[in-house]
Amino acid sequence: MNLKTFLEHFDTIAEAPGGISKLRSLFLDLAVRGKLVPQNPEDEPAIKLLKKAQLSRLTNNTKKKSANATQLLSFQKDIPVGWIRCELGELVELVSGQHLLAEQQNSCGVGIPYLTGPSDFGEIYPKASRWTTVERAIAIQGDILVTVKGAGVGKTNILSLDKVAIGRQLMAIRANYIFSEFIYLLIQARRDYLFECSLGTTVPGIGREDILKMQCLLPPLAEQKRIVEKVDELMGLCDRYESAKQARDNLRQKLRESAIASLMNAETDRDLDATWAFVRDNWHNLSQHPEDVGELREVTLQLAVRGKLVSQNFNDEPASALLERVQIEKQSLLEAETIKKYASLSPTLKDEKLFLLPANWEWVRGQDISIFVTSGSRGWAKYYSSSGAIFIRIGNLDYGKIELDLESIQFVKPPEGAEGTRTRVSCNDILISITGDTGMIGLVRSEMPEAYINQHIALLRPVRCIYAEYIARFLTSNFALKQLKGAQRGIKNSLGLEDIRNLVISLPPLAEQKRIVAKVDELMQLCDRLETSLRESQQRAESLAASAVSHLTI
Repeated sequence: MNLKTFLEHFDTIAEAPGGISKLRSLFLDLAVRGKLVPQNPEDEPAIKLLKKAQLSRLTNNTKKKSANATQLLSFQKDIPVGWIRCELGELVELVSGQHLLAEQQNSCGVGIPYLTGPSDFGEIYPKASRWTTVERAIAIQGDILVTVKGAGVGKTNILSLDKVAIGRQLMAIRANYIFSEFIYLLIQARRDYLFECSLGTTVPGIGREDILKMQCLLPPLAEQKRIVEKVDELMGLCDRYESAKQARDNLRQKLRESAIASLMNAETDRDLDATWAFVRDNWHNLSQHPEDVGELREVTLQLAVRGKLVSQNFNDEPASALLERVQIEKQSLLEAETIKKYASLSPTLKDEKLFLLPANWEWVRGQDISIFVTSGSRGWAKYYSSSGAIFIRIGNLDYGKIELDLESIQFVKPPEGAEGTRTRVSCNDILISITGDTGMIGLVRSEMPEAYINQHIALLRPVRCIYAEYIARFLTSNFALKQLKGAQRGIKNSLGLEDIRNLVISLPPLAEQKRIVAKVDELMQLCDRLETSLRESQQRAESLAASAVSHLTI
């Protein structure tokens, strides 16, 4: 694929994740390896240019540096016609920055500008915020400023001001007989090399030798200018596409926000179904990022737990009657001494009620609808085994999901009567992480083989007449997560069992709980399909981009 054909695929390549950034890097790499514009055998060869530069350096008492053999091995071996391999130190002079004391600086514009780091570069050209009358470590117009210390190592800029003093976070590269803009491209293209040189110190930094010994290929002067002109053209194309892409993304975001608002504000089942159909059929115009589907998942849960996802049926047994049956069942278990009695909790306060409930719903606390809330115990490590009972840990839970992830599990073989065996899980148990990444959820959907939880997980066992799937779905919503995150304390961001018992939950009638879960499952499957479609589109774009790049020739 030649450059012309490559540019015909530019849109597709640029739409791939990080596509514009990859294109910019590719153009720089091609430029400094002689792959971007054709060579002209009539150009004065670079060897003559190198000799002029070396003579200039000797005149300025700059010592010649020895070749860096390690770098030579990894650098391009086939040299374009008229080009020559050399070290950057053979082409340029290097001015190291120096620190000026506070009393040598001013903010009044007196003297010459004093640049101390990449923060002074501005968007395009250096912009001074300090000045000095001390003319030390001077850079002049056309010099290439390079950041040599701190997080911005390798960041470059061509000096547009007549004369400045530079601080020790900067160095100035001065090209004699070499086109400065080409050296600027060369430094940009080799920034990864400079960054690697800066590693291994507390404060990242590079020295003079790192810059001076940097291997490069030098083209004829005429070709340097053609290369810079071509790079400017291609970078301008990237700029225009990036600007257009940002405008498209902004429009998509506004349309997506509007669609989600329509979902939240739908007043009838017909309105809701119509809006979901619009979202389903037009999501490719609303988003190009799989992670944006998370917004749809969250709005689904918000509608579900607020009573706006399915219609209310006033023939359903109201939630108040369901709570009476819950109390009867709990009282029976208390009398049988199957469970212990917890201290009564305060009623749900007005300011704890998160939103207005439908008429036949009720506000409850976690303790109100559970047989008990407990957590795992310590000391399980001594029972670890390659087989035996399943040991559920925080890694088996997740945010936004209720399915347990059992692909990677630990097994244990506890002895009979071990303290931890009290936390053996059962069908419909809801598991909640209570340390570190608090608020991750897992639902035990069916009877599992023997399984236990560790001390970082709380276990909430709902009363049998409560639909555990609905409670688990509520706990994955932002309404529940905000309560849990707001209650965490200590350096480990831990939750206590009282925080789980005090959780405020919106409770619909039992029949509606089941309708809600069925609808949520249906819409979550739709979200899965949208996410898969977007991910496959991204992968196709990435594959096309990779193929185009690998077949690019000149």
